[in-house]
Amino acid sequence: MKGGDEMDRANFNSIYGALFFGVPNRGIRIEHWLSMVNGQPNESLVKKLRPGSKYLRELGANFNAAFTFPDSKIISIYETEKTRTARVRNLRLALLLY
Repeated sequence: MKGGDEMDRANFNSIYGALFFGVPNRGIRIEHWLSMVNGQPNESLVKKLRPGSKYLRELGANFNAAFTFPDSKIISIYETEKTRTARVRNLRLALLLY
């Protein structure tokens, strides 16, 4: 957006703040997700969300290069509590609902 056309740059420069919920910018454990996305188009994206992945490092570096406002700062807020993993208990019922 910062390197886009005039309208993109105007939009970028007009941003005052942004909140992102559920953004795994430092990575996320993907073991439980792999079975859900196996063979689907989003499988490669999920694999890129591993903690320490090259994709996330490059994404972070690109963001920091574009976000160069000296009067702004970035604050990260994240969960510290464990979240229960969703599970399908009755596969037949899940298929019927699908």
